[in-house]
Amino acid sequence: MAFLAKFRKVDLVRLSEEMGLEITSEDRVIDNCKKIKNSSDHEEEFAKGQLDVIVQEREGEIAQAELARRERETERAYELEKLKITSAAETA
Repeated sequence: MAFLAKFRKVDLVRLSEEMGLEITSEDRVIDNCKKIKNSSDHEEEFAKGQLDVIVQEREGEIAQAELARRERETERAYELEKLKITSAAETA
């Protein structure tokens, strides 16, 4: 069950919620690990698989957010350059 300790708290919280376990914001990683381990629905392979999926989803969301941020940044740079060109043309 030591494999649970390598995951982030947010991932363990999500797994706990999916398993229908009661968790609080004060629970530490070790508390979440114990609750998962002591759950009557707990199967180690299931937990590993679910955590892998949860981590992949979280990392995918982070990658999408980064891509969206870069697209907005590129769009802003384009608009700024367009304004500079328009402003230069008007003053000339």
